[in-house]
Amino acid sequence: MSDLVIPLDATQVAAAEREQQGVRVAVRDAGGKITSQVVKVGPGKAEARLRVDGKQSLTVAVGPENVSDEELFNLQTINTQISP
Repeated sequence: MSDLVIPLDATQVAAAEREQQGVRVAVRDAGGKITSQVVKVGPGKAEARLRVDGKQSLTVAVGPENVSDEELFNLQTINTQISP
């Protein structure tokens, strides 16, 4: 297992808005297993740290904290593919 560190920069979002909601960061591996973390970005910058199998391709999705892990991958959110 490896730690995947995902830096988040919300400094372009108004401070009052950043304080009100967190960001959900989810990682889905090739087998469909999802690991997630909710991160507060009140200071403007934060990071998510997730334990993943670094030998598999991964899909990372970032979105609002009030959706489920599964929903996050079906919404129009920030997402990217990572290859080993």
